[in-house]
Amino acid sequence: MKMTYNPNMTAGSSALALQLPMDENFAKQQEFFDLCKDDASMFIKSEAEFIAFLGERERNARWVDDVSVRGLRVLLLDEVIFLDVGKLRDTIVADTSKNTGLVLQGGSIAQTAIRTCAIPTLLDRAKISGTALSKVATSVLRDIINECLKVAATNANAKIRIADGKISSVMSNSYVALPMPDIFTMVSKKIRRRFTTAEFLGGSWDHTYTIGEWKLSGERGLIKKYAEKLDAHGVDYDKVQPAIRVSSSDVGKSAVNIVPKLIYGKDQLLLPIGGSIGVEHEGKSTMENVEENMDGVYSLYNERLQKLANLLEVEINHPYDCMGGILKKMQVPMKYANPALESFGAGFGEYDGCTAHDIFFGLGELIMQLQIDGIKGSQVLKYEEQISKVLSWNFKDFDIKGGAKR
Repeated sequence: MKMTYNPNMTAGSSALALQLPMDENFAKQQEFFDLCKDDASMFIKSEAEFIAFLGERERNARWVDDVSVRGLRVLLLDEVIFLDVGKLRDTIVADTSKNTGLVLQGGSIAQTAIRTCAIPTLLDRAKISGTALSKVATSVLRDIINECLKVAATNANAKIRIADGKISSVMSNSYVALPMPDIFTMVSKKIRRRFTTAEFLGGSWDHTYTIGEWKLSGERGLIKKYAEKLDAHGVDYDKVQPAIRVSSSDVGKSAVNIVPKLIYGKDQLLLPIGGSIGVEHEGKSTMENVEENMDGVYSLYNERLQKLANLLEVEINHPYDCMGGILKKMQVPMKYANPALESFGAGFGEYDGCTAHDIFFGLGELIMQLQIDGIKGSQVLKYEEQISKVLSWNFKDFDIKGGAKR
């Protein structure tokens, strides 16, 4: 669906004054309205549809460079009179009222609603931080931010992302924007040149992260040595296969990260094994840097899989408690940890021959539980990054009877 900004828009008019095509069917319009909401998220199974969706999101967004930080001001939503833009206006006003309740203006930025994910970057520009900021009244937060913006360095400029009718981030002017459609189109091409039968597993999007995952079928060389060690220990994980995750963010949450993963078991669970390579959105970063990382990421498999293979030698006497202790240290909420732990315990709770390797693979039950509960991609990503770190932990530290208790 095509949507364009009003070409006659001036600094004194609303950045929310959008031209919506009137001949689109209601379902498509409703989807567009929903996508402007702060908690909007999508999971798309088709690679072509995913990349097309990212292209549409990019067309419905823009970056505004060289905005003086000192000239920015935060307003309360109730203080602002928005131009009438029909149902889009109603959705944005209602959603902003439910979330930040704030609007930004300054320089060439007309009064524009602030999305939740933009708040951390706005606080960064104001040079303030602290958990107390999330507890003060909205009017107090507005005043604090505005007072701090007034004393920003005279040469401090911002690069502001407006997406789907709202401010999504207020980055430093040195931030390098690498378009999501370009990133994932390039990744797809690079993967398919080397893995002719590669399979796209799905793409997740929300206003904070964009994530794509591929099964790297067609070349067993990446995990050959690891598979041999599994065989030597009599372990069969139903044809373990390599996979890869690529993620990025337009709101300062992530570099362009490329992460090795494994697919295992009859449920085809995806397990991160860490060792990511990232290109930060800063300095002289380019798409060529991301492409170079795609060429170099495969060397990480040997290093990470060697660590994973070493866990085959670590015997665990209390599997259920060991797994529970690890989930506790990861600070996984009990509503996710308990079902994952019970599922793991059904197979290994009383099994004397469990290894640290079994425990690590058991953490895949957590990912499964998150998927069952419909948790969106950016939240799953947080737990996957924690699981990656577990690979370097000493599992014997958690092999304590009663360690699963909270």
